[in-house]
Amino acid sequence: MENKISKEIQELFNNCDAIELLNKMADGIIAQLAPDIHINIDLSSFENASKQHKFSLEGKFHFLAALQLNHSSSDIFKILNDFIEEYRGYYHNGFIKEECFEKTIQQILIWFEDELKLQEFGKNLFSTKCNNERIENEKIIFLLFEYCYKSPALSDVYYFDKLDIRRQVLYRLEYTTYSILQQTKNFVKNINNEIIEKLKFNYTIEECIEYIRFKEIELRRDFNNEFFFIIEHFLSTIRQFYKIKEDDNIDKKDLIKEIFNHFTIDIGIDLEEIKNNIDKRCNETESNVVHIFNGRNIKKDFIFYHNLFIQLRNSLHSNGKVSKNIQKFRLGKINFSLMKKDNFHNNMSIVHLITLSLIEVITIEKIIEKTIADSLIKDEYMIELDKLNKQENSQLSNEENILQC
Repeated sequence: MENKISKEIQELFNNCDAIELLNKMADGIIAQLAPDIHINIDLSSFENASKQHKFSLEGKFHFLAALQLNHSSSDIFKILNDFIEEYRGYYHNGFIKEECFEKTIQQILIWFEDELKLQEFGKNLFSTKCNNERIENEKIIFLLFEYCYKSPALSDVYYFDKLDIRRQVLYRLEYTTYSILQQTKNFVKNINNEIIEKLKFNYTIEECIEYIRFKEIELRRDFNNEFFFIIEHFLSTIRQFYKIKEDDNIDKKDLIKEIFNHFTIDIGIDLEEIKNNIDKRCNETESNVVHIFNGRNIKKDFIFYHNLFIQLRNSLHSNGKVSKNIQKFRLGKINFSLMKKDNFHNNMSIVHLITLSLIEVITIEKIIEKTIADSLIKDEYMIELDKLNKQENSQLSNEENILQC
């Protein structure tokens, strides 16, 4: 592209028709550098020839040929990055509006999504391989959401007050799971938009893709932290209400053990029981997701999984290193790899996190079952929030009365 904008190009910028604009810019480059060029593309070499035929009619290969005239490199990333860098200059200098920049880059990403491997990248990033089968992250997250959403603690089974910690803990776990479910779904749908937003700044396509990778990690990290804090708050409230070893300084990893002992809850896990609970409660979850829990029974117990959950959460403080050795094991079809002290681990996929979170929910519900004789276990946070809401409503009411006077 020339540094000086012609009236014709400026008019195209103003009209903001991405395909027409890209073709006109390609026409200008070809007319200047190789007016007699002949473009011959073997569409059969592409996996999706019909899609590439459509792109060819729109002008994809005409545009690519124009860019290649300025490049000795065949690297599609370098070719497109150089074009975007120059085009971004027109945007920053005010020759084109933001909407036009977005539409144009969006069209480029659509044309070259196969060459840039954007679909493959998104599919692999937001899915997890489990027993030689790829499961979309949103589908395994939905399993946990459905399990929380249909908990008896949130239904008429127990009739818990809204200020009761036993209702609030499941509501918060449900909300947190729903939140990551929607964030994941929206992020998958809007990967191109995320790239476009970053390309408005001085980033390459590769750096934008790396940002998406970091964003997916951030989603898992935030979910893990939030879920942990909700569980921790519940366990602390239960300990305080039932005065469980009040004078002892109980470590976080030992708190669940003391609570189980207090209520004489069996710490053993029955995988068949878990599968039956999932089958009964999660009838809207896809069967291939539910089937990942099929397998032999296991000897691990609730205490082990709770402490593993803490280990994984604490490993976030050291960029993924664990503080103790844990042998590899398998839960259903889900493999947990060996973890060595002070080494990085590979057990933080969404399948691992959701599996451990599901066991945490089952743990919480077992405690709730033992406490149903008590009509109300107040959640101090909800008490304070309720007071604040009443104060605000009272203040608004006073202000309305003043205005009426």
